[in-house]
Amino acid sequence: MILFEPAHLKTIVDAAEAASPTEACGLLLGTRRPEGDSNPAWVARVVASRNLAADPQKHFEIDPAL
Repeated sequence: MILFEPAHLKTIVDAAEAASPTEACGLLLGTRRPEGDSNPAWVARVVASRNLAADPQKHFEIDPAL
């Protein structure tokens, strides 16, 4: 399970709407729990990225210059 704040969801939705009709790109940064740990992983930060794919309506490629 991965948990994040409502503001993170808004960031994701806003980025997807702004990128439409192309694929949106970004990173979820946070803490990964050890395998077998029943506690959820937490997203601390959402970072939108430009989509550098040759065909951004069908594919995505995260900009490494984030």
